[in-house]
Amino acid sequence: MSNKESLKTKKENFEKKVKQKKVEFEKKVKDKKQKIQDAINTKKQEKNLLPPMFELLVVVINRGRGQAVLNYLKSIDLNINVVSFGEGTAPSNIAGLLGFSQEKEVIFTVVNLKDSTKILDLLDSIFLSTEKYSGIAFTIPLKSITNNSLDTFVETNSLKNGGKQ
Repeated sequence: MSNKESLKTKKENFEKKVKQKKVEFEKKVKDKKQKIQDAINTKKQEKNLLPPMFELLVVVINRGRGQAVLNYLKSIDLNINVVSFGEGTAPSNIAGLLGFSQEKEVIFTVVNLKDSTKILDLLDSIFLSTEKYSGIAFTIPLKSITNNSLDTFVETNSLKNGGKQ
């Protein structure tokens, strides 16, 4: 074998090795990307499987009666309250015939999931079942809240009967 043929063979072998290494490297990169994507998908699934820890409590009550509900909510350490005014959707002549007040107060507050049923029951027994205060209350699950907000909320808000967390 001549020197020229020897160099040619070495060059071909080197090129084969480079191609092989390139294929191996690309396979490793592809596998790594797939592992990362699998980890991201697993995290997303775990996040979606987590139950909500808090709920948004919404109380709709006749206008002028909201302050009593607010005072009650504050007495059980629910201090994150927002009040908005609203109007009913039924035409005023029909609402008048049925004895409904068109002017409403809507109270929003965040409650701990474990306390929400108890709070709804208490609101119903104290306010919502009486004709003077008649209204409705319901909760909506909150599935996302930032860690800082969550920590602050957990530290400062709970039912007095249940104690601080």
